[in-house]
Amino acid sequence: MSVSVRIKFRCSSCEKPLSIGRKKAGATVTCPKCKSKIVVPEENELVDKDDSEENPFDEFQVFDDQYDEPELVYQDGETSDAGSAAKLNDRLSVPRNLVYVQGALLGIVAILFFFLGLIVGSAGKSDKNAKVDSATVKGLIVLDNSVADEGAVVFLLPTRQRPTSKFEAEELRPGRTFTSANPEVPIIRKFGGNVCTTNQAGQFEMKVKPNQEYVLLVVSANGSRRGELDSDYHTNVGHYFTSLDDLTEGKVCFYKKVLPLRATENLGEISLRSNG
Repeated sequence: MSVSVRIKFRCSSCEKPLSIGRKKAGATVTCPKCKSKIVVPEENELVDKDDSEENPFDEFQVFDDQYDEPELVYQDGETSDAGSAAKLNDRLSVPRNLVYVQGALLGIVAILFFFLGLIVGSAGKSDKNAKVDSATVKGLIVLDNSVADEGAVVFLLPTRQRPTSKFEAEELRPGRTFTSANPEVPIIRKFGGNVCTTNQAGQFEMKVKPNQEYVLLVVSANGSRRGELDSDYHTNVGHYFTSLDDLTEGKVCFYKKVLPLRATENLGEISLRSNG
């Protein structure tokens, strides 16, 4: 918009400085201040320099491309076209269509970030709730709180199942092999349990299905016991084996129930007491 195409004059009723496009010369308009009907003069009437009026222009002025003249407005008190041009050039004019486009773009960006948040949140939740296919149960067997019980036999047996036929105790004593060559090992694993022996450091590690309760039974390879097994052993473990006496042969035993929930379940140190 150029100042050269505007007529600047004063309202004949309230003397407020006004400006309007030259195409309105001679037209009857309404003063935006006092609402009086006034006639736009044919020639520019510059506003005096000593007039001090509040600048009516906003920092941003939105205009429609199809209009080349804004409505009747207050003048800002400048006394020359050059001065008015300098003031007007300080303002930023934005086409209305551009404002609509910017608003639409902001809406699209907001929607994209919303769906991105949903995707990221769902991925994090899926990772958190991902099912564990197998659980590794490990621990350490020691005798009298100090000596590693190398060669101790460790069983993990499901508590909610009963074998169709009891496991042969003589094949599962300490000192036997616990590879697939042992006929009872694959049977126990097919049943849903597992069995292994401890290494030189007394450590063991086995894989079972998670979220199931198991009986952990340890038969020591090096620690002897006095007397017979407690009745609790026969109640909680006896139904798995043909004979607990043949399985243990006077060795120290230990059992407890475990429930693996994580991918790795570390039972820590399990201490057996000789002659116990």
